[in-house]
Amino acid sequence: MADRIGRVNLAEGCLAQARLAELDDPEKVEGLLRKAAESQPGNHRARIAMAAYYLSAMHKNYDLAEQYGREALRVDPSRMEAYAILATASAARGNWTDMDAVLARAEKAVPDDPTPYYRAAGAILASGREIERAERLLRTYLAAEPEGNAPTRAEAHWQLGLVLEKEGRGAEAIGEWSESLRLDSDSPAKRELKRVAARQP
Repeated sequence: MADRIGRVNLAEGCLAQARLAELDDPEKVEGLLRKAAESQPGNHRARIAMAAYYLSAMHKNYDLAEQYGREALRVDPSRMEAYAILATASAARGNWTDMDAVLARAEKAVPDDPTPYYRAAGAILASGREIERAERLLRTYLAAEPEGNAPTRAEAHWQLGLVLEKEGRGAEAIGEWSESLRLDSDSPAKRELKRVAARQP
């Protein structure tokens, strides 16, 4: 099927082959994604896939993630994904000026989808730098109603709990995890609550 897709549209065929390679031959993924991006300069999905690849933990390269994110933004500035990638890369680097600029631009271009705030908060949480910024971003995210494919409110409350715990605000963290579990009985917040309970005398 991937070969048949490629005969009609080379970029989309390469993207399909890359998805298959993730399971069977991971070393081929980068080359297939690059071929998809180079074969069709106007393909937004190919650039997002390439940027996401370079944001992943195993292939981290913020320079290339930002390069492909900017290319995706030039192709279609009305979609959320490129803003989320650029905000995440800036947050991971601790480049707050660029992060804030991307988020402000995203809010104007895609006001109904605050996903870039959530993604940037996750990068800050992972880096451990200026963690209070992650709290601000997650509260902004929770102030809006997530889109259908966006992280859920339960996920956001779980992440906010992790941030508050790092800030030394344990009781507030438990409150966020409890809310996350109320919204989703399978939330990872269940694990956090068990972890905290296990520490109690």
